Amino acid sequence: MGFFKLFHSEVGWFLWALIIIGVIWFWRGGTEFQSSHEPYIKPLAPLNTGETYGNIYLSHDSKSQTLDLPENPIKTLRNFFRGSSASSTETVRISFSRVFLIDGTAGTKTVEPQEEYVRILANHENALEHRLSGLTLTGASYSIKEIIPQAIEGFVLGSSTLKKIDVSMPPEGRAIITSGKSPVGASFRVNVCSAYLGQFQKFVPELRQDCPNPSDELKKYGPYDDVVCRSFVDKLPACQSFDGSFPSNVSASCKKFVTEKLSYNSCFERHSKDTDFYKNEWRLFLGSEKDLWNSKQDIIKLLDSKGTIMDAVTY
Repeated sequence: MGFFKLFHSEVGWFLWALIIIGVIWFWRGGTEFQSSHEPYIKPLAPLNTGETYGNIYLSHDSKSQTLDLPENPIKTLRNFFRGSSASSTETVRISFSRVFLIDGTAGTKTVEPQEEYVRILANHENALEHRLSGLTLTGASYSIKEIIPQAIEGFVLGSSTLKKIDVSMPPEGRAIITSGKSPVGASFRVNVCSAYLGQFQKFVPELRQDCPNPSDELKKYGPYDDVVCRSFVDKLPACQSFDGSFPSNVSASCKKFVTEKLSYNSCFERHSKDTDFYKNEWRLFLGSEKDLWNSKQDIIKLLDSKGTIMDAVTY
């Protein structure tokens, strides 16, 4: 009994204070009280008024999000949205367009410009295609400001007359924007033959291996009745030009098919009119000779032509 009297005399006042605060909270509405649903709450009476200040609105519509900062937001967060130091008495309001989304930061964790990239996705709820070329990527750490370039849709190796166009992406389209120079000399739209380009040139991330199967190509465009040729081609990997030595029993017509038909340009020539030839992916290159994004921490923003933030990511 002496222990309980001692305990009550030492901390009893604290327990009664908690009970009183709980009663006040319940009397004012409990979980239904507005301050229970808003992010910034002043202390309850008698310390303060218990009122809320500042609001965060995250729209259920994935095409837009709105953020209201409190009157005294954390300076770093305010600078992130405004790009400068603002008066502490102002409320900063930023609207995010959800047309494009910056998809993660895994590609920024390197200092090699040829391996450093940012991936941008077109919102799957977009009703139409939206233009990506001309938008701006900025980075806080190195004060980077890069314009997203045009690209070639029907890219052909060795051609110098190909026209660049604005990149417009349909819903769920994606663009991988590499800091360095293009291994093939141009930004381009990915197609079913593109993986041939990765045989002798390095792309990060790698191009998807979904070229037409060599055996199917032989059946349509080569000496398919040649049993020896068919057996040889069946063993060839897709998306690779043959650069080895032919067996002695392989015919001249078979050699001609393998060397002339199983290549990027030949694949492009045969399939560029196919309805499923082009993929909803672009490989874009900014042409930098050094890395653009801090590999440890940075704030990357996507801006429209007016400088409005369309999306941002921090790490």
